[in-house]
Amino acid sequence: MKKINMLIAILPGLFIAFALSFLGERLSHKGPLYDAFFVAFIGSIIVGNLIRKKSFLWMGTALCKDLLIPVGLLLYGTQVNFAEVIKLKPAIFVISLINAFLYFSVIYLCNRYLFKITNNKISFLSGGANSICGVAATAVYVPFADAKEDEVTGTLLAIVITGLIAVFSTAYVIPKLMGKFMGTLTNDQYSALAGTTLNQTGAVKLAAQLYNEKTVKVALAIKNFRTSLIIPSALFIMFLAQNWGGTAEKMSAELKKSAVRYGIFIALLFFGASLIFTFTGMHKYSKVIEPWFKVIFGMTLASVGLLCNIKKIFKKEIFLNILSSIIAWAIVAYVSVITIYLYVK
Repeated sequence: MKKINMLIAILPGLFIAFALSFLGERLSHKGPLYDAFFVAFIGSIIVGNLIRKKSFLWMGTALCKDLLIPVGLLLYGTQVNFAEVIKLKPAIFVISLINAFLYFSVIYLCNRYLFKITNNKISFLSGGANSICGVAATAVYVPFADAKEDEVTGTLLAIVITGLIAVFSTAYVIPKLMGKFMGTLTNDQYSALAGTTLNQTGAVKLAAQLYNEKTVKVALAIKNFRTSLIIPSALFIMFLAQNWGGTAEKMSAELKKSAVRYGIFIALLFFGASLIFTFTGMHKYSKVIEPWFKVIFGMTLASVGLLCNIKKIFKKEIFLNILSSIIAWAIVAYVSVITIYLYVK
């Protein structure tokens, strides 16, 4: 009887998260602009705030956040082909790491000293998500940073809004300015710009499609390298949040040890799947797995959005964090344009 009652308690949150994520995955086939994770997250906020009493969603959403992240990362690993990554020019790896450092540093400095945001965990989450893999990275960071719902929501909104501005600017503004002042970008240079600066895979694909299929392939390979840093960056964020979290709530020592063990476990899943699907010829099945990866990861994001209180979104620090994220992207894009023009031919 208890098992039946538990199943009944789990089903509502699980079903709604699945339905929203499935809708996002279906819409993503209409083009990169309809990012599956973006649709799942925004849709879940809308649906969640139409529901007055959310207690019946708790068990289902908790299951999504706690159990589906490892499964999602295992499937995510099948999408990363290291054979394409190792073909990239050495300068690309250096530029990607510089950009990650800039995202972390600029967002933290703007939030802490310009906008006086004392919860540094929001800064670290936004810096990591923008520099690595957008909303997917945010889902992974939750257990490592012990991130609360308002911190996760603030990060996701910063990613979404920054991503929209960045992809439009990368596609239509930066190339024109480059052509006017420095010279037209080559295919490889444009691939590097899109792949090293944009926070979402869908955004990278959308921007790269303006050139040709080769540009898309190279840009996505660069994005895959950034994605491969998802576990190291999660551990780094955990370290930062523990030692320089400001007013953010700290993890207990026991929870920190559990997070490290969890990190090792999901790192084995992610990199194991990546290596197997790269070097055993199984990468041909990646396209078959891709929809399931999107649905499962989308469910973790939908579970966060369903419990989001829309009133908490309209807080001053949420909007200021978004502004910091946009400023960080602008600086990253500026530095990238110069380094790419000089070192990527």
